[in-house]
Amino acid sequence: RDLKPLLPAAAAIFVAGMLPVSGLVPFSFQAISTVADRYLYLSMLGPALALAWVLAYSRRMSLAVGCGLLLLSLLAVMSVFQVQYWRNETTLFTHALEVNPRSWISHNNIGKARFEEGKIDEAIEHYQQALLANPRYSKSHNNLGNALAAKGELEKAVESYRKALTIGPRDPTVHNNLGLVLVAQGKVDEAIEQFRQALKIDATYAGAHFNLGNALAMSGRLEQAIEQYRQTLDNDPTFAAGHVALGNALAAAGKLEQAIEHYRQALAIEPKGENAHLNLGLALAGLGQTEEAIKELRRVLELENSAGMLSQTHFSLGTIFAKQGHLDEAGKQFEQALKLNPDFARARHYMGRGLEARRGLNKAIDYYQQAVRSDPELAEAHQSLGEALAKQGRRDEAIEHYQIALQILKARRKAADGH
Repeated sequence: RDLKPLLPAAAAIFVAGMLPVSGLVPFSFQAISTVADRYLYLSMLGPALALAWVLAYSRRMSLAVGCGLLLLSLLAVMSVFQVQYWRNETTLFTHALEVNPRSWISHNNIGKARFEEGKIDEAIEHYQQALLANPRYSKSHNNLGNALAAKGELEKAVESYRKALTIGPRDPTVHNNLGLVLVAQGKVDEAIEQFRQALKIDATYAGAHFNLGNALAMSGRLEQAIEQYRQTLDNDPTFAAGHVALGNALAAAGKLEQAIEHYRQALAIEPKGENAHLNLGLALAGLGQTEEAIKELRRVLELENSAGMLSQTHFSLGTIFAKQGHLDEAGKQFEQALKLNPDFARARHYMGRGLEARRGLNKAIDYYQQAVRSDPELAEAHQSLGEALAKQGRRDEAIEHYQIALQILKARRKAADGH
């Protein structure tokens, strides 16, 4: 049978499959690469049909089949080698860079992989290479900002985020990330504006609602923070950290019953959530439910936690025992807190109060002095130190610490009134 009409048809199928990605009509992926393996997926139907026709109508079938099997074996071997490049993003885009060293999308994606592996310096290098090849790719500016922020280079991170927003001003993720760095710099009002910008673009962005709530809470605007946390949970009801944050804000506003409800919801989502257990214990203690509070706090000690979390838990247990009049047990808890965190000023302050209550005035003064050295802004420790010094007749020293305590309290009140 004449194969002449069939082979041109196969060639036509091959060309037709290539036309959409040939560049005759612009398409978005051209910005990344003008070539890709998948461009041939549809087109290879043509060669496959041509091979089938050859096999079907060959006069020397054994030779045709042998050649076909040889070709398939060769392609199989090549596929084995090719598939190795697709094991993960790192191998894929490393190979892409070998083929095209100026592939900015490959540098960007390898940077993301390195960032997730904790290799921050390597991530930064790849993001910078991506931006050298394509300075207008806003996502690389954003990713570079994330890496710089993780490294603690906050000013450079801010610069990268602002460059990203110059290119793509309506990216809510970049506004949110910039806000987080501004919070870390202590520029809370500027951060609040960035979170609000993110929410103007995407009102359902739970992360931005959450971060705005945190910033508002930091600045003393509890009712506004509570509203943002509620909107966080409206958009993501299973966000355990959102329930904890809302619980904390409600507790700070004196709404302990509502706070407890949200702590319990957080624990229903994440039963081993140490923050939820800790703050639930504190809220229960605030309502006078001391036995339940102690149980919750002891659950925190049973979990694998950081030294900071364990120190805070021992301290919280100590305050409960101190209120119950169990000063020896309270002292043990404060000692444990200080073993884990020797600079824990409030634990030293409470340790001093316990010693003073047991007539250990000189030791109490030592602890108060250590507390104000660890945290010079702890007004309560200055106050206690002043009272203890006054009992020893050290009037001038006592007055000095009373005055410091008053200055700190006035500054706190002024900051709260400013909002």
